[in-house]
Amino acid sequence: MKPKKILAAVMAVALMASLTACGEPTPMDRVTKALSRVDKAKSYHGVNKMSVSVTAEGVMNSEIDLVTSVDFVRSPKIIAHAQGSQTQGGEDGSTTTLDSYLEENGKKFDKYTSTSSMPFEAGEVDSADSYDLLAQMAVYKDADFLKNGEAVLDGEEEIEGRMADRILITVKNDDLLNYMEMLGMYSMLEQMTAGMPYQPMIESIGDVPFMVWVDQENGNLLKIHADFTEAYSICMGTLYAGTCERMIMEYTFSNYDSVTIEIPQDVKDQAGTSLLNK
Repeated sequence: MKPKKILAAVMAVALMASLTACGEPTPMDRVTKALSRVDKAKSYHGVNKMSVSVTAEGVMNSEIDLVTSVDFVRSPKIIAHAQGSQTQGGEDGSTTTLDSYLEENGKKFDKYTSTSSMPFEAGEVDSADSYDLLAQMAVYKDADFLKNGEAVLDGEEEIEGRMADRILITVKNDDLLNYMEMLGMYSMLEQMTAGMPYQPMIESIGDVPFMVWVDQENGNLLKIHADFTEAYSICMGTLYAGTCERMIMEYTFSNYDSVTIEIPQDVKDQAGTSLLNK
């Protein structure tokens, strides 16, 4: 065989091998790429929902529903607008609200409050993480717990008019523990247990399912849903012989690269004031 034909044959085999090695992206590949899209987006709209219902006779009876809506602009500078409400005690409980802006100013951020019933001071802050839903979730920037899980395609579903692949990720106990520690849950449990050993209790929780929805057309992250009900039921049962009826966290993302924010001048004029019960 002539050298040119030999070279062509070798190149053809190499090409076929590379195509075979690449193949179709795995469900986890799609999740990882979708997370990076949020991290690199010039802007997005997001909503964070948390719903908790825990009961322990004689100790606590807590029902909390929290919703935070965020417009986040990353480029050319960070500007964010967060509106939130927190209801305690179910339908007949009390509700507090928050309306706040953030604007990048050099290495710091100026924070402004608008109409609010939370004692949320205006001023200067060091980080925009509290306005960035992905940073709140800590699934991409600061933790690998989600990417270390086992991911499988679980069907498809329409999310706000977009067809999405639904991907189930089972997060292993060790990665869940790291995540809980990063969120400060260990210190909270340490206070709750009043000296009781909580580490063996947490280690007994087992794996936790996370559901992730990825846009079929453009690969954008649309939604993350995590159900900690079973995990918290174990905690409550061990600590107080109590129950956890509901512990759910959900994040949705939309309007990629199309969000604009203009902070009203009257809000800027109130910088340095706390607008409580206005």
